[in-house]
Amino acid sequence: MAAADYFAESSLDIERKLMTIPWTEEDLENLARDIDERTTGLQGLIRGYLVRKRLFIRNGDVDFDDENDGFISGSDGADDEVDNDETTTNGGDSDAIVAIIDESDSNKGESDKTDNGNLNDDGADNDGATYVAADSNEAANNKIENEEINRDGFNSEQANSGELNNNEASSRSTETPPWKIGIPSLHEDDGLCAFCRDISFDALLHTTDSSMYLPIPLGPLQTIVKKTHCSFCRLVSHTASILLHETIENIGNVVKAIDCKLIGDPEWNRYASRIRNICFELTLLLPNGGEPVLGTGCIHQILNGDEIPPEQKFNDSRFVKDRIDTDLVKSWLRTCEQEHVSLTLQYNSFNASFEPPRVTSIHDPSALIIQPCRPISLTSSTYDLLVIDVRRECLADVRFDARYVALSYVWGGPQPFQNVKARAVELHEPHSISIKNEMIPGTIRDAIQLVAHIGEKYLWVDSLCIVQDDVENKMTQIANMGNIYSRAILTIVAAYGDNARAGLPGVQPHSRKSTQKIEYVQGMILANVLPYMDQTIDGSAWNTRGWTYQERELSKRYLFVSERQVYFHCNRRTCNEDAGLRDVAYRGGRALRIRGERHPIWNNYRRAVESFTKRSLTFESDGVNAFQGLTALLQPAFKGDFLFGLPETELDIALLWQPGSLIRRRVDPDTGSPLFPSWSWAGWVGEIKYKWTKHLLDDLSRVQWQDTGSRAGHDSSFTSDELRAPRGGTHGAWEYVMTAEQGPPFYFERDNPDIWCLHPTAPKDQRIPYSLIRPGSHELRFKALTAFFRISLTPHPFQFDMISSCEKDNHILCPHNIFDADGFIAGTIYIPAHTVATLPSEPNEFVCLSRRRGHYTESTFHKVYEPYKNYTSYPPPTDDTKNVSNHVAIYPNQQSVERAYDKYDHRRYNKNKPWPLYNVMMIERKDGVAYRVAIGIIHVTAFVQAKPTWKLITLS
Repeated sequence: MAAADYFAESSLDIERKLMTIPWTEEDLENLARDIDERTTGLQGLIRGYLVRKRLFIRNGDVDFDDENDGFISGSDGADDEVDNDETTTNGGDSDAIVAIIDESDSNKGESDKTDNGNLNDDGADNDGATYVAADSNEAANNKIENEEINRDGFNSEQANSGELNNNEASSRSTETPPWKIGIPSLHEDDGLCAFCRDISFDALLHTTDSSMYLPIPLGPLQTIVKKTHCSFCRLVSHTASILLHETIENIGNVVKAIDCKLIGDPEWNRYASRIRNICFELTLLLPNGGEPVLGTGCIHQILNGDEIPPEQKFNDSRFVKDRIDTDLVKSWLRTCEQEHVSLTLQYNSFNASFEPPRVTSIHDPSALIIQPCRPISLTSSTYDLLVIDVRRECLADVRFDARYVALSYVWGGPQPFQNVKARAVELHEPHSISIKNEMIPGTIRDAIQLVAHIGEKYLWVDSLCIVQDDVENKMTQIANMGNIYSRAILTIVAAYGDNARAGLPGVQPHSRKSTQKIEYVQGMILANVLPYMDQTIDGSAWNTRGWTYQERELSKRYLFVSERQVYFHCNRRTCNEDAGLRDVAYRGGRALRIRGERHPIWNNYRRAVESFTKRSLTFESDGVNAFQGLTALLQPAFKGDFLFGLPETELDIALLWQPGSLIRRRVDPDTGSPLFPSWSWAGWVGEIKYKWTKHLLDDLSRVQWQDTGSRAGHDSSFTSDELRAPRGGTHGAWEYVMTAEQGPPFYFERDNPDIWCLHPTAPKDQRIPYSLIRPGSHELRFKALTAFFRISLTPHPFQFDMISSCEKDNHILCPHNIFDADGFIAGTIYIPAHTVATLPSEPNEFVCLSRRRGHYTESTFHKVYEPYKNYTSYPPPTDDTKNVSNHVAIYPNQQSVERAYDKYDHRRYNKNKPWPLYNVMMIERKDGVAYRVAIGIIHVTAFVQAKPTWKLITLS
């Protein structure tokens, strides 16, 4: 009987019994559950039968006994016959279901106690016996086929390897994974190998069940690449070769074993607007049992025109063409402009284990704050804007609020074709900037053509839209750089190449590197997923340049053009040309999204500095200019100017930067003179970090700044609190919020709760106009307590040090002990590696900048700061530098220096003192001027006992 006829006939029997018996709702639910459990076992039996049938076809020395539904070996079949008397020889699910209904009818109202263990166990044993027999026989004939059959026995392999506990292994041995085909094809002309023939790729792509019984071991990659007859293995091999940057031939000859297994789609959840990808993971099998992950590749289904619903036209995976699909780009831009116009809240549903509730509060910790795709508000000033008219191919003067596209790219050296005074008039003539002009770099020519193709009129490019030899025009444009990129409707990013001649792949014919491969698998078109946006952009030369950092941070939409495809990105979505629309919020990247995000504005600044200083600049003199667009964004929140990149209203903390890599002075290449002061991170080339201030932000200033202005009637010195205070001396409606991790309170204005500040700060026009630095000067002048201490001449790393980067062969920031007069360790100074060799043996001068808390246990923290909990701002603790006792206190029960988080002798100095540490700067003097050497900490008691004196410091 044909399978379809058999199941149709049995289904009629089931329907008759359901109609003639008076079932209750509870009875039907129990019946459905029982049927599900028993049919799972029957499916296992059927698959075992089919696998044994296939073995009979492939293996000459194994005979198959159709009558007894078992297999026997050619040498001794009587002993090895598998007894299947307890199973259903016909293999029909419907007969079994009818039997269950009959049984349920006879036992209606009672619990079903029928033991189905023999049925399930028998199926599992037969399946397992098949694999064992196949293993022993196939090993002698064909090693590759043997590996396929071993992988087919996935559940038993997991149980043996210890990945599942005994109960799980027992239950799963009888369950059928959703990806496993119930009745696989017995034909070998379907273009798949024996193992892939048993996989339902449709289930892997479309099943919404998160428990897919993954991973699925595919075996050694070296074996997979040799199975050229299998379409899916070919696709895996091609994707792996891109992932490993190796040819398929080289992979097949690799000596070290690389394991390959199918895993779940890490970017998918059951609320996603797309189907799953088929993902695989490559791991290197090491002799010591380690399995480092080499990478993850993905494969997706490409739908043809008939399969794509109209509303999903621009939302599904596709094959990337030779040239950029400009219609697709226009649809992305149009959708963003029409729909992403207001701030919204969305539940963080990347975890698929729960149903996302409705989020209504910005304070909800599980909320993703989705920013609107609008210009970032910087200043209200107007300015003239010069742009390229891509239709007339010339420069045009427009209003600052005109609609235009901006280009972000890497210069890679001096540009041969720039806008200069002598050429300014000529470039306004039609076709003076023709795409046929070979003098114009390829990236700019392609950008002009791309902007025209997406239907826009104006393009802003720095080398042509800024008069390069007009200093006044150039500085005005640099000052407005934040506005220029923020107001652009789209920023085209040249994420390919390391210079302006590289071009934009996909604009010109045959300019793309095609690495996408298509294969037909089980009636579906599958293709490898091209590298994701982050993978492509993070490894680009564009992402290493200093100027492009602010362009990335300030733009509201990007079109990243890579060598393989384009990516559209905004605050709401990331769209790949090959993978359609990803409806997710941007996770982890932009440091300066300050709208609607209630956290300290200092953290935005800190992340911006750390990200910017990782990048390189062609011209050392751009160290401040390339950061100016970011300071323009941060200026309204800090309510003050920036001094060589440091906010004046939080200068005490801003001075505490530390090297995150080897650093060197930023100097003029012609004269060798420093371009910026030593006290600013802008004066140094290399990565900078604010390590202390990440959690210990309650800086209590201990300096008196010198006013460099010449206004009569004003004191020549002022504190940081006086700098931030309004003229009347009393701040307006400020509130504060306490934070976790034993941190200080943060302050916000009642009418602007999105911006959290370290201190209440009045707007600049409401404050006394103090001046910290004279125009054109690098000198910072202030009064502070200074004292002299000896330091160790060699580094002394310790166990819980979270600041230093000092290893045997890698010295970046080295911790040196600071000794008091009695030889006790009073603190730690962190010396940059380039300075260690020149440390003097005599005592060094230390300047007290501010006072801060240390590390405490939770109970100690509450005990120490209990008296201060009701204050809206922490009262400054007293620094009694007079009547100082030289008494040496001992705390014998405290930890040694090596086991302390703050490196000073806890057995000598009281760690439970409120705000026990001074932030200090070690300086050196040359011709009466002080220069920064390093930053460190000293215990308050040790510093006071060293009898410090007030001095006027000129820091340069």
